[in-house]
Amino acid sequence: MKDALELIGIIIVAGFIVTYLLWRVDREKDTPRISFKLFKEMYQLNPEKWSMYENYLYVNYDDNTSHRVDFNSFIDRLRYGRFRKKIKENKTKQTRYNAEVELVNELQKEIDKYQKENIEEVKARLEREGE
Repeated sequence: MKDALELIGIIIVAGFIVTYLLWRVDREKDTPRISFKLFKEMYQLNPEKWSMYENYLYVNYDDNTSHRVDFNSFIDRLRYGRFRKKIKENKTKQTRYNAEVELVNELQKEIDKYQKENIEEVKARLEREGE
């Protein structure tokens, strides 16, 4: 059991080191850098201005141009990864919720239609019986 835990620990540390090294290699020297905190504040003000990808992000300008933006630190990059995952999950939930609302609205239309038809049928019967 102890050997398995040591192996898991080594794998986690190695994964962290590899991810860090890939981040260092992927950074471009002339790319502007911001903190995750600043990015999050700007994203909340206008999410449409940002194109988020797994390992990088772009800020989109009004003149249809965009520029890649990197983070100041590896920790900021990890925070971005969690944030991006959460945004993606929320968008998936919102899409599912919208589909459910649309389904309920369609069902309500059908119910209203049948209710109207039944009311008209009952009125017609009452009129025939009243004659």
